[in-house]
Order: sequence, then structure tokens, then C-alpha cells
Amino acid sequence: MERIAISKGVFDTSSTFKVETKKEGNVKMAVYGYFIGQIHLMLRLLVLIMSCLTVVCNFLLRLWLTRWVNAQQLLGSSTAEFSFYASVYCALAVANTVVDSATDIFFRMVQYLIGTRLHRKLIQSLFRAPMDFFNLHPTGIILNRLSSDTSTADLGTTLSVANFITDAVQMVGSLLFISGSCLPTLVFLLPACVGYAAAQLLYVAPSRDLDRLMSKARSPTVSIFKEAMSGAPFIRAAGLQQMFENECGHRTINELRPLYMFLFIQETSAIIMDTLGVVVLFAVTFFTGRGAIKGSLPAGVAAISITYAQQICMKMMWFVRQATSIEVNMVGIERLREFSELTPELWEGVVEQAPPPRWPQAGTVRFENVTVHYKGATGEPALKNVTFALESGQHLGIIGRTGSGKSTLAKVLFRIVMPTAGRVLLDGVDTAYPPLTRLRRSMAMVAQDPTLFEGTVRENLDLLGCFSDVAIWDALRRAHAHNIVTERLRGLEGAITGSGDQLSVGEKQLLCIARAFLCKAQVVVFDEASSSVDAHIGKLIHQSISRNNDANSSTTPVTRASSTSDGISSSFLDHPTVLIIAHRLSSINACDTILVLDSGQVRETGSPQALLQSSGSVFANMMAANAL
Repeated sequence: MERIAISKGVFDTSSTFKVETKKEGNVKMAVYGYFIGQIHLMLRLLVLIMSCLTVVCNFLLRLWLTRWVNAQQLLGSSTAEFSFYASVYCALAVANTVVDSATDIFFRMVQYLIGTRLHRKLIQSLFRAPMDFFNLHPTGIILNRLSSDTSTADLGTTLSVANFITDAVQMVGSLLFISGSCLPTLVFLLPACVGYAAAQLLYVAPSRDLDRLMSKARSPTVSIFKEAMSGAPFIRAAGLQQMFENECGHRTINELRPLYMFLFIQETSAIIMDTLGVVVLFAVTFFTGRGAIKGSLPAGVAAISITYAQQICMKMMWFVRQATSIEVNMVGIERLREFSELTPELWEGVVEQAPPPRWPQAGTVRFENVTVHYKGATGEPALKNVTFALESGQHLGIIGRTGSGKSTLAKVLFRIVMPTAGRVLLDGVDTAYPPLTRLRRSMAMVAQDPTLFEGTVRENLDLLGCFSDVAIWDALRRAHAHNIVTERLRGLEGAITGSGDQLSVGEKQLLCIARAFLCKAQVVVFDEASSSVDAHIGKLIHQSISRNNDANSSTTPVTRASSTSDGISSSFLDHPTVLIIAHRLSSINACDTILVLDSGQVRETGSPQALLQSSGSVFANMMAANAL
């Protein structure tokens, strides 16, 4: 998240973020190949065939009209001839309409197919990206790819390519017809084509780079708006409204500057191409009109030549714009491709090192000389040679100063961060090898900031619908959250609005603890779970974690038997291995082992009683200071 230096009144992006870069030069052919590769070869051929068929039908319609006019001039008109020519013309008009409609529908289907596949690849890549990626990239950059760039791929690129192909075929046909009807027009047509090509080359390069600038400038704007909306209460409380308004305005202006320049270049190129079009239209009109007057060119052919010349004036300009639009829109595909080909986490695991079918069962945890160095970070490692062991059902209290590596230790356990050296064993299996889904489903975490989703209580606790009502109520009782559900939320089908807006932070935390109990995890991590709650809720959380919680629970023997019928024995369900990252020292007094971290290293470890009795113990000194 971007940090704000309030004392200076300056917005300063954290140096840990990766700066969004802007590519230079032409869009690589690999990007075009990536875009075209989203559809099968047969569909690519159909796009070409449908484009050509549309142009052919339109050309036949105009050609028949020319023949009809010439026939009337040479042979006169009769009812039979009129009916014949009119019938054929109507049939061609209907065919032209049907082909145009079918082509448009087909192009829309291809557009939907390509957009869907691009979006699916992007989402899959982001969902399986390592956590380092999200640590290095601000939210605004990711949201920009998911919104603006995805919209470009969905709405602009495919139709630009289809229209480009259609316009190209139509222009080639028009040029051949005009030059075949009146050869001298080539003297003007060929230089005009060269002029259009030169205008396109001058237009495409700045347009492409300006689009890249707009895309890059949009990310900071998205970031500041998101942060202002999520932090509105704090901004108002600190009286920083004017500072945020100024910053939002500044970033919006920076985003719009490339847009104004883009529109200026677009209009300038339009004037140049309109001038070339006037020259072409004048030349064709002059020579074909002269031929019609002299009788060397049929009037119908002269008329259709002028019509095609007028079309060329429009089509040439649109052709250049479509060619430029393709290049500009490919910038969005280029940016989507960058995030769609991220190196994923080891999602499937290592097949050769697959754990036993019923792994894990006991929940034993062992860290062996674990060292962690965050990607892109400078300085000392976050963890250095951390070693400790936990037996099944034991509770470990982890304490240390801010930045000592407490949360990093939990991230390593969940394989959010991979160790630089050493290994982590869960029931004797190295956590680097099992499938990621299987590893994380065997553990649960209760974070400092409780997270709920809009939906029912049942959906928040049991999204996949795997547990019975008895098991859900049992988990709620163990977490001391059953009264919240019955009185505040009106049962399991009660609605949770927003992110749990009708509940306090402490009440949401109790529901998150119930969710952790319900998933029957063998290892549960509490990451400063009581740091943002009042003393009463903190006491309830402490009681929930305590091993005596089941004895204090009002759960009946029948309920207990029912709640353990989902495949895991009650000893593992009721007494998981627990790691408590402590905010309050009182919450770890009942732990079996205390682990004191300092600058990523284990300063001391042992039972609370042994550490309190040890002279010079860091834990004892912290407890004494806390008592004061």
C-alpha cells in the first residue's frame, strides 16, 4: 500500500514497490501472435472468408446496378426487363444484408471468445502468482490491468482487426475497379496511397507511445482513489481532505495530458488524410466524367467509379485509423500478456515427493535452519537460521519487536514465502513439495484484520457447504460467537452486509475464529488476533484458543460426536497445533513453548515457566516491563 508522509504533506510511494515501466518502440510480433493464438486456425480462416464475402456481396450489388443502368441506356426499358433486373437486385440486396448481419454476429462471437480467454488467463495467472508479486506491485497497477486493459481487449481489439481486414479487401477491390475503368486515375491513386501510408507511419508511433503513457499514468490515479475511499474516515479524522483532493486532481491531470495530445495528433492526421482524399476524388471525377462525356466510358461505370472514389476517401482514412487502432490496442494486449505469463507458485507440487494420502494427521511442525530473504529487498534476511519443533497439539507463543520476523514465520509455514535456505516439515513432510491447495487446507490462520464477505453467515463460515448445522454451531460455541449469530444476525441464514459492517471488529474476529475451528485444521496460526479488539473480546479469544475451551463449552456429547464425524479424529480436531503471534503477553502464558525473535533470529526459546525463572531472560524482562 502506498505510504503517506503526513508530516511533510507529501505522497511517497514505498521503495519496496516495483515502478511500472513503459515499453518502447513497436509492439512485438509475439504480442500479435499471442492475440491471434486465442482462437483456432479454423476460426481465423473464417474471419478472412467472412470479410471477403462481405466485400464480394457489396461489389456484386453495385455491379448489378451498373449493368441495369447500362442496359436501360442501350436497350430501353420494358416491364419484363425491369422485373428481371429488379428481382436480381432485390435478391442481391437481401443476400448482402444477410451476409453483413452474419459477419457482424460472427465477429461479435469471436470478440467474446477472445476476450473470455484473455481474461481467464489473466485471472488464473494472478490467482496463482506468488505473494512477492503483490508485495512489489501496487493495487492500482493490478486494477488497471483488470479494468482498462481488459476492456480494451474485450471491446476494441478484435473489432479493429476485423474491420481492418474488411476495409483492406474493400479498398483493394475499389482500387482495381477504378483503375480498370479509367487507367489514368492510377497517376493520382498510387501517390495518394503512398501519402496515406506515410500519414499512417507518422500517426501510429506517437499514438502507440501516448497510449502507453496513458495506461501508465492511470495506475496512480486508481491507487489514490482506492486508498481515499477505503481510508475516508481516517482522512476526515486527520483533517487531510484538502491534501487528498489536491493529490487526486494532480494525478488526474497527469493522466489526461497524454489524452489531449493523442486527440490533437488524431485530428491533425484526419486533416492530412481528408486533403489526400479530396485529391483522389477530384482526379477520379475529372477523368471518369471526361470519359463519359466523350462516350468512351459507360455512364454507369463512371457513376460507380465516382462512388468508389468517394468510398476510398472515407475508407482510406478509416483504414489508417484502424491500423493505428490495432497497434494502440495491442498495447493493452501487451500489458495483459505481461501479467498473464507470471511465474506461478508450485501449485501442483512435486509428484515425486507427494505426501501420503492421509497427510497430515498429527500436525507436528518443525523448522530446520530456515532463512528467508524477500525478493527485491535489501539488507538483512527476514529470518536467519530459525530452528524449533512443535509436537501434535502443542501451543507456541511467538513474541518479538515489530520487524523481528514473526509474520514472515507464518508466511513460510503456509508457503506464501519460500525459504531461501532450510526447510519446514509438517508431519515429517517438507512443505515445499505437497500440492499447495492440500497444504493450505490442512492449516488455518486468524489474521489481525478480520475478513468477512457479503452473504449469509453460513456462506462466510462454510463457503463450500461441507459441514452440517451441528458442526457449524459447535464451532461458533467454541469461538464464543454463537450469541452474535443468534441475537445480531438471526441465525445461519442471516445476512452479512458489506464486509460485516453491522459488526464490531471484535465480533468479526470471533466469527473468523469459528471459521478456523470449523475447517478442522491440524495447524492454526493466530497472527496478533486480539490486537485490534477490546479487553472483553480479547478475553473471549484467549478462552477460545485455550485447551480448556471444550470443557467450558456448552456442547453436548451428541453434538461433539456429530461434529467429529467428517473424517478426522476428535483428538486432532479439538487440539490442533497452535502458533500464537502475540500482541498481548497475557495471551501466551498458557503456551507450552515461547519463541522470542529478534531481527529474524531466535533469541531464546523454552517453556514460560523456565524462561521466567532464567536470569537475564528476554521474555522475563518483557513480562516484568508489562507488569509495570
